[in-house]
Amino acid sequence: MTIKRRAWPLADLMRSYSVWIDAQKVGEIRRRQRRNWEVEPGHHTLQLKIDWCESPALEFDLAAEAEALFVCKAQGTTTTLYSLRRPGEYIRLERVESLS
Repeated sequence: MTIKRRAWPLADLMRSYSVWIDAQKVGEIRRRQRRNWEVEPGHHTLQLKIDWCESPALEFDLAAEAEALFVCKAQGTTTTLYSLRRPGEYIRLERVESLS
């Protein structure tokens, strides 16, 4: 499984998002970073968090020998306002076909 964090918007410029797979923290990802995690085939849940904010939990199935690709970024450009209004949707996380 691979996650790429987009460069824009500039919200959380110097901060990491924690990566949670199946309710277990497995690492962190910084702005403009691409990270890989080994994930067994099967059904999984992926979520990213920062402080009291997070992405919605994203469920996905992974077949043997398959790769799951995801991109993430902050939803808004004004960190404080968005985090107060929608803390459960602060980080945008989506599955993609390619990381280009």
